[in-house]
Amino acid sequence: MTTKPTMLAGRPTAGDNPAIDVVPLTLVMSEKKAARILDLSSRSLQRHRLNGGGPRFIQLTERRIGYTIEDIQAWIRKRAMSSTSDATVRTK
Repeated sequence: MTTKPTMLAGRPTAGDNPAIDVVPLTLVMSEKKAARILDLSSRSLQRHRLNGGGPRFIQLTERRIGYTIEDIQAWIRKRAMSSTSDATVRTK
């Protein structure tokens, strides 16, 4: 007997079928998780927020910041370069 995968926000879930790769639905992720995804430190993300150069963020509480995967992906796309002459380095 086979079971149909169930849908969670448009994504199938495994149910009893281990062949389906399940991606957990995360609306907002923590700063720490976003930093891990971007291979940056949390402190680097904090610096980007302060300077206005990082991905869009969400102020969850007075002290808690969150990021959506869509905003992280948009930030990555915006930073994509086709050659090193396109890239600029900010020096202080």
